Formats: sequence, C-alpha cells, structure tokens
Amino acid sequence: MRRYHGVEIVGPSGDSESELPLGEFYLVHTTHITKGWERYRLSTQPPRKNMSGEGCPDGWCGSTNDVSVHGRGAVKVAKDARGRVRIRPILLSELTDAEETAEDAS
Repeated sequence: MRRYHGVEIVGPSGDSESELPLGEFYLVHTTHITKGWERYRLSTQPPRKNMSGEGCPDGWCGSTNDVSVHGRGAVKVAKDARGRVRIRPILLSELTDAEETAEDAS
C-alpha cells in the first residue's frame, strides 16, 4: 500500500495503480469521524445524500454511525505520455465544451 500526501493509494487488487480503470469518474471521500480514518474511491455514479437520496457530486452527503461522506467532484483517470496513471479534476470548462458539442451534434 502506498501513501501520497498522507492518503492511502489503493488499486482494485489492493496495490497496483496500473490496474486503475481509465475514464471519467466521481471522487468519493469517506471519513470515520471518531476513529480518524479516511478513504477515497472512484465511482461511476455521484454519491447520494443520506436523507434525500439525491446525487451529490460535490459537497457533504451526510453522516451515519460516525461515517461521513463527501463528493469531491468529477475526475478523469488517464495515462500520461510515460504510461503512468494520473487522476485529475475535470474542469467546468471541459464539461461546458462537451455539452455544447453534444448540442451542436443534435
């Protein structure tokens, strides 16, 4: 298991970043308030608020049994020129450009 700026980095099989899926995902941040641990995971769906069930891609979703969930936005997982896997935020301008392109096509 690797740590990056105090955050555990774990691939699907437990430790291989080369096995991370490529594409666009939501970053979900889960913390245990009393035990002090935190986890990040990639999801194809935005996290849901614990009371309304509404999708919450960015912001606090709620807490249950001392476990708090936050949406941390949309991210893109891609390989760089050297073949290393990189996770970067998807910028609002990229979403706007994609939406305009889809509207122009219809």
